[in-house]
Parts: sequence; structure tokens; C-alpha cells
Amino acid sequence: MTTTEVSTAKAVNAFNGTFEPFKYSLKQWTRSSLMYGVLFGFTLIGSAVSYLSFYHTSHSREVLSQAFGHNVATIALFGPTYDLNQLAGFLVLKSFFTLIIVGSMWAIFATTKSLRGDEDRGFFEHYLAGTVTLKRVYLQILCSAIVGLAILSITVFMILCAGDYLRHFGLGLYQCLYYCLCVVAAPSIFVALGSLACQIFASRKSANVFLGWALGLFYALRLVGDSGIGLHWLDFISPIGWVELLHPMIRPKPMYFMPIVIFSILCFLISGAMVASRDLGEAFYDDSAPRKISRRYLRSDLTYSIYRVKTALYSWFFAITLTGAVLGLVASSAGSTLNQSSIKTVFDRIGISGSGTQSFLGFSFVIVAVLFSFMSLGQINTLREQEIDGHLDNFLALPESRTRWILNRITVTIVSELIAGIVCAIIMAATGYFHGSGISFSISIYAILNSLPPSIFVIGLATLAFGLIPSKTVFTGYFVIGWSMIVEIVAGFGKASQYLLDTSIFHQISPYPAAKIDVISVVLMFVIGILGLIVGVYYFGLRDISSR
Repeated sequence: MTTTEVSTAKAVNAFNGTFEPFKYSLKQWTRSSLMYGVLFGFTLIGSAVSYLSFYHTSHSREVLSQAFGHNVATIALFGPTYDLNQLAGFLVLKSFFTLIIVGSMWAIFATTKSLRGDEDRGFFEHYLAGTVTLKRVYLQILCSAIVGLAILSITVFMILCAGDYLRHFGLGLYQCLYYCLCVVAAPSIFVALGSLACQIFASRKSANVFLGWALGLFYALRLVGDSGIGLHWLDFISPIGWVELLHPMIRPKPMYFMPIVIFSILCFLISGAMVASRDLGEAFYDDSAPRKISRRYLRSDLTYSIYRVKTALYSWFFAITLTGAVLGLVASSAGSTLNQSSIKTVFDRIGISGSGTQSFLGFSFVIVAVLFSFMSLGQINTLREQEIDGHLDNFLALPESRTRWILNRITVTIVSELIAGIVCAIIMAATGYFHGSGISFSISIYAILNSLPPSIFVIGLATLAFGLIPSKTVFTGYFVIGWSMIVEIVAGFGKASQYLLDTSIFHQISPYPAAKIDVISVVLMFVIGILGLIVGVYYFGLRDISSR
């Protein structure tokens, strides 16, 4: 090999090594962006088809506009409604806030995984062994994240345009493009904020908790600002409020992209300065360092299990009880809205009937069941993370059995769900009593108990995967929940096969109090969940510890 060939080979290797973080991260962002882009795109298509099917006359569209146009509860939950006699206005009401919240959660988990998660697992050490600095690694990963956001927006835009061309929705090219840009605005904010959180906190878990609280705070500020109590100025200090003020599709206000861009750039600049001044594995707040633990948490493995997961459980506890308070506040007004609206046709398709208030509560408790399921899955995923990170090895070195270790953590999760459910029922009944919605404590507690079986089923299935195929634990749980949510959404768009509906764990529970509790389905889901739990724990005790 000549001197020129050797120099060329070294240059090629240096080039490949320099951009390896970008290429590796881009693969992850591309896969998830395409998946969520397809999901978002078909959600919009389904919403448009449902509008044209259910509201195909001018009279039905006018009834919809009158019912939801000035409803305080609807505006507080989903933002201001306008021009509901047009498809564009309905898409904003039906899908916009759902997409930006789901998109924000996706951005949070994807950003912390690419930055702090991969750094914790030692991936960055291979990059830093060459000529790449830590700052350059972060910049390349953030560039791949920006490309991922662009892929998400383009995917949604192409699907929406294709649906508009094939089904003649009457949407313009500019409307579709602007809507997609507005949808991706919220995830962009949390990519930027996530990059900053990964510099502040030394663990991905703490960064996720911080970002989850930030998302909840931003949404709460916007909710209060839109509640019609004279605090509309809160929308201007909430990043979620900035996204709302963009007015996608109808009367657009692109000037509100300015605070979003400025906020994101500031987060990127601050995070860039912080990463340039620290070493690998360090952070502004090093929560990964050993801390003094109260003796009451060291009395047994069960109390230590409570210590390990208490922060996440507090967050879910707050989210579920807050949901109960909101349901109690808006049940009466939302119920009167449904009584006047043909949207009850959608509820009838998924088995929700009864009066307006009962229909609203029946639908809303499906959302509570989803929250319980995510709460359960998060704790099972924590078991897998502790095994990957090597923390499980420390427990096995002690005179504690594997079975006791895993059962203690599952017990903490189930008991926490029960406590959160009881408190949620009490708060919902109290707020409902003062606002005349007719929600008694007995109705609330039965509804909460009816919402728990899907979470037990998820615990059993995820534990089964954890015992048999540990690398598929996260995928299994999220697939079951995601598929069940999609089936529930599709069921509202048109006539769905009963066999398809039966594959959704959320369709197996009856929408109480709009319908009687299906005791057989509740017992079957509970039994299947317990059986999966037993088998999973058994095989976990037999298999080797896996770090991948």
C-alpha cells in the first residue's frame, strides 16, 4: 500500500469516526419518527373520515358548532374551538392537543435516551476514545433529533395530503403544511428542553421526571388560562400555550413561532455551554452519587423498593388524582354538551351509552385505565433497567431471593395504584358534589375498580416477557397498550369488527357508569394477569441475568 493510500484510509476512518454518533442516533430517530408520523397521519385521516361520515349535513355541523363552540369544559381541556362547521376546525378540536401531548412525550423519552441514556450505558466512551469531543457528540445527536423532527413532520404532511387527494377533504396544501408544522412545534420544545435536562441531571430517570413535570405544568397553565376565569395571559407564558396560539389551519398566527424558536435556541445554547465544561458522566445535579438513606427504608427489601420507585409513583399519583379532580369539575357541563351533540354516535360505537354525564364519565374512565396501565408498565420497565445497569447483581449478592425482590416491587406498584384510585375517587366525588354533576363516592370507587384490570393484565404480560424474553419487556408492554388505544380510536370512526375490538384490553372493561360492570371480563383479565405474573416470576428465577 502506497503512502497516498494509507493517508486516504486514515482520512476515511477519521471521517467515519467523527460522524458515527450522528449516524447511530439518526437510525434511532428515523425509526421512531416514521412510526409516530404514520400514527399521527392516520389519526388525522381517521378524524377527517369520521367528520365527513357523522356530520355530512350542514344542520349536523351547525349543531356540533353550537354544542362545542362555547363550552368552557371543552375549551379548557382541548383549547379554543372555532369554525367547527368546517373540517379544518374539527381536526383542531379532535386531534391537535392529543398529537402535541403524545408528540411531546415521544420527544422527552427519545431525547433522554439518545443523550443521557446512551451516556450512562457507556456508548459515548467509544466515541471519545477517538478525536471526537463530548460537545461534538451532543451536537451531532441533537442534529439527528432535528432531522427526526423533520421526518415526523414530512411523514404526517404526506399522509394528510394523500388523504386529502383521495377522499377530497377540501384542505389546502398550505393548511396541511401549517398544521404539520404546528404539530411538530411542541416536540421541538421538549427536544430542546430535554437537551438541557440531560446536562442538569446525571440520570435519565431524573431527567424524564423533570420533563414530565414540566409538561404537566405547561399544560396546567394553559388549561387555567383557557378556563374563562380572566387568566388568559397564562397562555403567553406557557410553551404549550404558544403552540395553541399558532391556530393551526384556521386563522393561523405564525408569529407565535418566534417564542418557540427563541426558547429552543436558548435551551440549546445553555446545554451546549454546560456540556463543553463537564466530563463524561457528570452533571450539574449529580443524583447518581450515593446519598444518605433514611434507616426506615433499610429495614427490609420491601421498604427499599418503596424508596427506589417513590419519585415515579408520586408523579403518577399526582397525575391520576388531578385527572379525577378535572373529571369532577367538567362532568356536568360536558354531559350537557353531549346531550345536545351527535357525537354520541361515536360513543355508541364503542359501547358507551346512557345520559350525557354518564357517557362522558364512561369515556373518561377509559383514559384513567390507560393511565393506570402506563403506571404499571413503567414500574416493570424499571426492573428491566435495573437489570441492564447491573443494580440487580448487588441485590443477588445479598441473602434475598429473586422471587422476593420482584414480588416486592410489583406489590408496591399494585398497592400504589389502589391508593391513588381511592384518593382519585374521593376527590372526584367531592368536586362533583360541589358542581352538581351527581357523581357519588360509590360511583367513583366502582369506576376506579373497573379501570384497574387492564393494568393488572399489563403487569402480568410484561412480567411474563421479563421472565422469558427480557429484551422484549418494554416492547411487549407498549405494544399491548398502543394497540389497544388504536383499536379504541378506530372503533369510533366506523363499523369495526367485534373480533378486532376484543383485542383491545380497554374494550374489555365496560364504560361504567354508562353501562353495567362486566364482571366476567374483569375477572378474566385479573386471572390472566395473575397467571402471567406467576409464570414470569417463575422463569425469572430460572434464567441468567441479562444485560441486553
